[in-house]
Amino acid sequence: MKKRDYILLALTVFIGIWVLGNMSMLIFPNIINRLAMYSSRFDMEKEKAYAEALFDKGFYHEAAIQYEMLISVRRVKYKESAKLSYVLGNIYMEHLKDYESALRSYLMAESYASSDSPFLDETKKKKKECLRRLGKISNEIPKEGKDKENKNNKDQTPKKPSFDEEPDNSWNHANLEVKRLLPEVFSDLPQNIIKRLQTGGYTIPQTYYDDLPHNVVCGELSRKGQFDWAVLCSKNQISSIMVFWEGSERNVSEIAKCPDKLSLQGIGNGKIGYSRQISIVTKQFILDHYKAYGGPEPPPIEHAGINDAFVGKASVVHYFYHGKWMKLTGAD
Repeated sequence: MKKRDYILLALTVFIGIWVLGNMSMLIFPNIINRLAMYSSRFDMEKEKAYAEALFDKGFYHEAAIQYEMLISVRRVKYKESAKLSYVLGNIYMEHLKDYESALRSYLMAESYASSDSPFLDETKKKKKECLRRLGKISNEIPKEGKDKENKNNKDQTPKKPSFDEEPDNSWNHANLEVKRLLPEVFSDLPQNIIKRLQTGGYTIPQTYYDDLPHNVVCGELSRKGQFDWAVLCSKNQISSIMVFWEGSERNVSEIAKCPDKLSLQGIGNGKIGYSRQISIVTKQFILDHYKAYGGPEPPPIEHAGINDAFVGKASVVHYFYHGKWMKLTGAD
């Protein structure tokens, strides 16, 4: 072979190695990722089978721990999380008689479940039963019991109130039915804030008209370049806006506390819906609404504010200025 042939052969081998190397960089990571995904799925199925085996053998406490680990440690889809949380709630309620843990599990199942979930209605019923057993819902005399008590005098049978009349107990019932999501549903929320909210027993209430998780926002609320988190938090049916400065769970402001019941409104067809929603608003929004509706004169606007709205009615803007919160004009 001539020198030129050796050079061509070496160049061909080099190009071949380069092509194979680049192909492996594209193909092998994909293969590895798929194998890891299938392995993870296989491990989850094994762990789920183990939890079911513990339950079948009557080891309810151990089964509950296994299900808790599956939900919190394994990254599973919302549909699977909803189902596992529902099963966990049943274990706590029916076998361990731990109604606080059962209620937490049913709330989680409700948070993850889609509107067409086959067990969503049953989840809501069991959530009510937990609330009743915990003394958070009063025991009402069933209609049949009322009929027996008044069988000799039909005129004394109390008339069942209708939604059209909107009696006070309808609003109390609607308040209990407000969809309140657990903090861990919000995947964008920093883990330290999630943990703080979990420890405090807070949930995030949702408005009646928006199915996507909301009432968690992030923006420059104190100065340009600093991003802060604001969360509408509910505890014991009272909500407030908690602002986590620079995402710190140790530096928190709490403002605008209000009973959830005051954020309800009639939404037609005898229904009642929760209507409080927060969002980030800019300098333009604040100045435009001040010009349109008047109200307190805004200070120099150098960062964003929080629009605290009663959906479809009005809103107020919370603006942080010189270490204090101001209430500025929102929608009218």
